[in-house]
Amino acid sequence: MKTRLFTLLALTAALAINTTSCNQQKKGSVNTSIASIIPQEEAEEAVSEDENIADSPAKKITVRIDDSKLSKKNTVNVGDGERNYYKYDNAALGTVTVTLSDIPETLDDIKNMTLPRGTADIHNTPYLGPALMVCALNQAFRDKEECKEMLNYVAKRGHDINTGVVDAYPSDWSQLYQYKAIPSILSYFEGATKQNNWTPKKPLTMKMQLTQYSYTADEFVIRLLVKSAAKASPQYVEVWMDDTDNDGKYDYFYPINYINLAHSLGQY
Repeated sequence: MKTRLFTLLALTAALAINTTSCNQQKKGSVNTSIASIIPQEEAEEAVSEDENIADSPAKKITVRIDDSKLSKKNTVNVGDGERNYYKYDNAALGTVTVTLSDIPETLDDIKNMTLPRGTADIHNTPYLGPALMVCALNQAFRDKEECKEMLNYVAKRGHDINTGVVDAYPSDWSQLYQYKAIPSILSYFEGATKQNNWTPKKPLTMKMQLTQYSYTADEFVIRLLVKSAAKASPQYVEVWMDDTDNDGKYDYFYPINYINLAHSLGQY
């Protein structure tokens, strides 16, 4: 049996992570703490500097993330199909709830959101990306360029943050536009039903699950399970993690495979 060493590190209010650094790890087990990856607090109601600009078209959207339903200190064993097994200690299992006071419709809306205290950027939490991807996909057949800008920003790889705009996943982009519409894309938020034309209730609420399958042989990936009211089965969203300043701590999270959120919901 081969055991891989790995630590999922919790973010602090200063964008650091409050777990053992990589150079302190010892061979044997993966000391993972997804539950504490971000100790979320209620977002402050203070108006941001950008909201003080009278001409700003951005919505005033407040974000809340509740991870209090996660159980901590679980042990998960993962195999990679090649007789290698990895042990995750202190893995979190349970539900995380993301709440948006309104739906962002532009990139400016996303950039001007009021985030939970201690979260300076949308990429400082693994939990916000899936909800924002759904919001971006809602714009796909209303404003194609705006949708693309939103998706590129949300899915921007951590190692690209200091470069120019990168087309996140061009192959997924071409798959998205095989559809003529995805009218039920907001069904990932609570309250959206076929009877109300897939209109979610406000504030928008998305629940995601962390299960034993959220942990994989790839130590840089976690998988969040989200459910659409328009689909029989839940969908996994993969969230990748980067150590952008090479200090041995994960500080940047970005979701991928956004096209999976649209599959089976799109209309040809």
